[in-house]
Order: sequence, then C-alpha cells, then structure tokens
Amino acid sequence: METLSYLYLATTDESADNLHLRTTTFDLTRVKAFNWKKLPSAAWIQVGAIAIAFTLIGMASHSALALQIGNQGSQITTLQQNLATSGFYKGPITGFYGELTQSAVRRFQQAKGLPVDGIAGPDTLSALNGTSGSRLPTGILLQPGSRGTAVTQLQKTLTAKGFYKGPVTGYYGELTQSAVRRFQQATGLLADGIAGSRTLSALNGTPIDGSGFPTGIQLQPGNSGTAVTQLQNRLRALGFYKGPITGFYGRLTEAAVRDFQSSRRISVNGIAGRTTLAALLGNSSGGSAIALAPQG
Repeated sequence: METLSYLYLATTDESADNLHLRTTTFDLTRVKAFNWKKLPSAAWIQVGAIAIAFTLIGMASHSALALQIGNQGSQITTLQQNLATSGFYKGPITGFYGELTQSAVRRFQQAKGLPVDGIAGPDTLSALNGTSGSRLPTGILLQPGSRGTAVTQLQKTLTAKGFYKGPVTGYYGELTQSAVRRFQQATGLLADGIAGSRTLSALNGTPIDGSGFPTGIQLQPGNSGTAVTQLQNRLRALGFYKGPITGFYGRLTEAAVRDFQSSRRISVNGIAGRTTLAALLGNSSGGSAIALAPQG
C-alpha cells in the first residue's frame, strides 16, 4: 500500500507543472514488485481516477497546440479558408502552412491587436473563428470528394435555402452535388454541380450582376433566403403582401404574387419568374432592384 499511497499523493497534492518531475523520479521497480492482484476495489477506483487524470491532461495539452509554419492537414485548410473569408489570405487553399499563410496570420494578428508572431495559437484561432461568420469562402473550389468545414458550411447554407435535404456530414457526395445543381439551375448558373466562386458568391447572397438578385433567379413556393426576403419587401411596398417578412416562400407570399400577377395581367401561377420580376422591377421607385429571371 505504500506504493499506492505515494502514487495517490503525487497526483492530488502536486500541480500539473510539478507532476512530471515527481513521477519520473519515482522508483519504478517498486511498482513492478507490488502485488496488484491483492488491491481492494476502492484502490482500483483510485488508480482508475489517476489514469483518467493523466488522459485529460494529455488531451488538454493536445488541444492547446498551435498551428505554425511547416504544419499541414485539414486544420490548416480550415485556417486558410477562414483567413480568406476574413480578407487576410489571397493565396491558394493548400492545407500547408507556408509563408503566405504565415503572412496572412501576421496581418490578422496585427489587425486584431494580438501578438504578431505568425503562429495561429488559441487566442488567434478564437479571434479568427469569431470573425469568419457564416459566409462561405469564395476563393475556393468545392466539388465531389471535397471534405471539411467549408463543405459543412456549404451544406448548411443549401439547407437554409431549401435546396439540400440530406445530413450535414462535411463530405461532398452525390446529395450535395445534386443540391448544388438545383441551386445553380434556380439562379441561372452553369449547372455543373461544382461550387466555384460564382456559385459560392450567389449562395452568400452576393448579387452576380449588381442587382438585388443573382442573375436568372426564379422564386417559387418552398424557396427561402435573402431573395425571398427582398421579394416580400417589394410586394409589401406595393401593397400586395400583408404577412411577416420571413424569407420563406409560403402560401402568403404565393398569394401576394398571384394578386400582383393578376393586377398586371400576367399569367397567374404564383411563381416569381422573368415576367413577374420584370414587372416588379418596373414598379421600382428607389427601392432595391429585382433582377430579370427566366420563365414565369
């Protein structure tokens, strides 16, 4: 029991900083000679608690590791994507922490009043995660086989806009590719199922042609997002929509579109397509413009 008592005291009375020194100077031959089979159950519980404590200390040390020049992997890919989204990184997304990444980290640290050492430690990563927001990075190319936080964010954005119904996995598979294609078709983009800069910009709600909507958009029941919000606002300004501004194309929005179409002698189908959006644009009086779109 003398051996067990020493081990117990070493882990309870000493700080984490001194724990290593105390245990490494211990005579391990005494541990080997001890009859472990005769330990009572209470003692085994104490030994188990000690083992768990060592594991937690190791996990804490691992989580505190910093990202720095020479590192590579998915963590670096995420770092580069977040730096690109925040406007500090203009290079390619390589997953390798080179000089371009180091320079971007330095610029970010300087802008945020952090110690400028070019190392992405816990403080830098926390500040960066707080500025990356929910916008998709647009300087990358996501396609079948891609994986990581950018794909996770893509899936979440597509889900919010009503184009993706699958699980959020962070992997760019067939379900994600099909959702991207549907979004591209709805917004008049090349429907190749690859999320490039134009597709990602459109998903962020950034106008592609300088107007209120991405070029070629058609809005219909089930759609959601900033485009629907703007449609609702425009219909309300014209006196056709009385419901809440939700960004979701439901029955109230469809009814308002039908009423507007009827008043303008447009084919009444409840879908805000090319003719309907053109009419709404023609009635604009200083509000946000609505782009022309095919059909309807």
